[in-house]
Amino acid sequence: PLFEGAMREEHRERTHGYVSAVAAALEGAPDADGLEGVLGHFSIGLCLAVADERGTVSPKGLERLSQCLDPSEVDPLLALDTGFRWLADRGAGERLAVVLPAPLGAVPFGPGEHARIVGVQGFRGIQNRVATVRVLLLTFLCLAVALTTLMGYAALTRLIVRPIGRLGRTVEKLHAGDLGAEAPIEGAHELQALSHAFNRLGRKLSEDEQRIAHQLSELRLVNAELGKTQDHLIRSEKLASVGQLAAGVAHEIGNPIAIALGYLEMSRRADTSDEERKEFTTRSIEAIQRVSVILRDLLDFSRPAQGEELRCDAGEAVKQCVQLLSPQPRLRHVTLEAVVAEEPLPIALGEHRLAQVLVNLVLNAADATETKPGARVILMAARRGEYVEVRVSDNGPGIPESVRTHIFDPFFSTKDPGKGTGLGLSICYSILTAAGGDN
Repeated sequence: PLFEGAMREEHRERTHGYVSAVAAALEGAPDADGLEGVLGHFSIGLCLAVADERGTVSPKGLERLSQCLDPSEVDPLLALDTGFRWLADRGAGERLAVVLPAPLGAVPFGPGEHARIVGVQGFRGIQNRVATVRVLLLTFLCLAVALTTLMGYAALTRLIVRPIGRLGRTVEKLHAGDLGAEAPIEGAHELQALSHAFNRLGRKLSEDEQRIAHQLSELRLVNAELGKTQDHLIRSEKLASVGQLAAGVAHEIGNPIAIALGYLEMSRRADTSDEERKEFTTRSIEAIQRVSVILRDLLDFSRPAQGEELRCDAGEAVKQCVQLLSPQPRLRHVTLEAVVAEEPLPIALGEHRLAQVLVNLVLNAADATETKPGARVILMAARRGEYVEVRVSDNGPGIPESVRTHIFDPFFSTKDPGKGTGLGLSICYSILTAAGGDN
């Protein structure tokens, strides 16, 4: 639009100057022949005519105007005072009509005081130039946009798309476990800063992984040492229980041995018949077998639990515990009972570990009911839905509220000094919690 406006203004100025030149030339041609000669000389590409003050035009002037104007356009143009007017063309383009005052005496065929010179020139060639420039401008703009887009795409690809793609592949490597993968430092400034930050993150993750692996290794060693220490404590408490049981066993096996020795002495007498000697031998064997059963139970209980299976039958463990503890003088005042279901009662705990827990609880129950007449301790094993319940109950006074929160603490004991280590219930708690139990 700016270019077209400039062309219009240039065309108006040129046409105006052309018509002004015609007006200057008419000052030297006062007769009709001179007038027509001047107008004919300048009528190349320009339709010229001179009208008197009444708007009358010579026939030759009308003929020249008809080359540029329709008959209907002549009268309105002749009625125009000085100035210019744009007229629409029947074809492509427009026409410019310029009306200027004519010099005095330049109109020999009528009043000339207010005569006018009329010039009409087409704008078709300029319109074509404007159209050409418009096409060139649009073509240039399209090429500029295409070139800018291509350059922008190339720059975007080199500075952003490719670096982001490489950074994404590096992230995939890091996700796959390759903590040594580093993103290349390339692309725009922000992407380079992002790559630097990502590489620092990768190095930090690698350092953290090495530190965690080292800490895990140390924790495994500590856990192994704790496991050994715990096993040692369990073994020590078990040996302490064995020591307490051994004192009772020593007293318990004295009677069967004395009986066996008496029968053997009687069988050595000369006056003993063969039938009596055979009966004495049988009774001696029975007494010695009783001793063997007592000692075997104690040895089974004291045997180390290395390689022990992590499952056992709770009912069988309860029965063996009762069989082991029944001969103990420490439990002479107690009626020890076993209530066990007939069906198998498998649990996720080794037999030796469960026996140690039961022995400790029964011995504590015996100590708690030492002064109670008609003391009873009941060991029960039964199925409760999908669980197996093992219970040790007694009719003693129970545990006071003031010490219930401390009974599982190591070295805590309510017994007199020298009668307990304070580790029994703590060891029982650690055994059961290691097997998945809870209080």
